[in-house]
Amino acid sequence: MSFLKRLFGGSSRASQPQQPQTVTASDAIAHSRANVASFDRRSQPQDWAAAMQLLGHNLMTDAQYAEADTALTDAVRTAGPNANPLFRASILKILGETRYRHGETLTGDPRGAKLADAANTLADALALVRPEQNRTLWMEAATFRGAALLELGRLRAGPEGLAWMDEAASCFAEIAAHGAEDAVHPLGIYNRYVVLEQRGHRTPGVGRAAYYREAREALAGAMKTDTFADRPDLTVKLAELDALIDAAD
Repeated sequence: MSFLKRLFGGSSRASQPQQPQTVTASDAIAHSRANVASFDRRSQPQDWAAAMQLLGHNLMTDAQYAEADTALTDAVRTAGPNANPLFRASILKILGETRYRHGETLTGDPRGAKLADAANTLADALALVRPEQNRTLWMEAATFRGAALLELGRLRAGPEGLAWMDEAASCFAEIAAHGAEDAVHPLGIYNRYVVLEQRGHRTPGVGRAAYYREAREALAGAMKTDTFADRPDLTVKLAELDALIDAAD
């Protein structure tokens, strides 16, 4: 969710059309810092927190993840538990996204720890908002949480990794159930297929067949949407899943 506003340069001649002026990341960050400085944290906590939220977002966009994390954490703390729940959820969503993106740049244990922080932060955001309140905010938080859970499942071996994958599959199932106008959300159900197929690969013995069947059902559902219709490569994937099911039974 972008909070940047495009600035348009004026013209000395009224008949001349306005031309868009490029706003660099450094310009946006500098403007955000000045905006934060214009509010008093103690006497104007909500305004200060909103300004810090914008600064954190701009820092994240510029891949300055550590400073973005600090700014957004300060914004949540200053807004406080009695702030508007959707406002808190919006800050937490950006903080969770920041941690997810940061985690993607790391390796080993630091990568896993940052992705776990992202998943937990996004869960906190989702506890404050439902799709009927703000569908876009809820969808973004749920999608990044599902992505973090899936990556954790890939990173962790044994039961811990499988548990993360199961949680990712549930997350994408909920996203799939909240498409526009009560339709299936195409990316939600497709991502559920991706998770379940990998879950099947990680499951020993005949138990993997159940995951492959669920993966096939999810992929077939995705192919019924406009987003994934007329995809010959996905028809091939259905056949591959059929073969995996036969081999696992």
